[in-house]
Amino acid sequence: MCRGDFRLPRSRLGLTLTLDRLFPMTLDQLPLGQSAKVLKLSGAPAVRRRLMEMGITPAAMIQAVRWAPMGDPLDVIIRGYHLSLRRDEAAAVEVAPPVAPAVAQ
Repeated sequence: MCRGDFRLPRSRLGLTLTLDRLFPMTLDQLPLGQSAKVLKLSGAPAVRRRLMEMGITPAAMIQAVRWAPMGDPLDVIIRGYHLSLRRDEAAAVEVAPPVAPAVAQ
């Protein structure tokens, strides 16, 4: 392979694309009851560090459980425990819904 020769991974049906590249969303946009994989954290360095200390790290699975009655904070489940995040903290977490396995026909 020479320098500049870029090849994309292929499946039996063609190019393999993932939803996280096509439709990135933030945790505050995730529908209640749905799980997603954490892609990256954004925002101020102190906020990113605090989120990582609470267990929100890239590749972790997270589930949106419920919003508080006044709309803030958001209750999520990550690594087996409940965590409450303010709306601006949830907006700093980029997530992707898990991709369902392809069904062979």
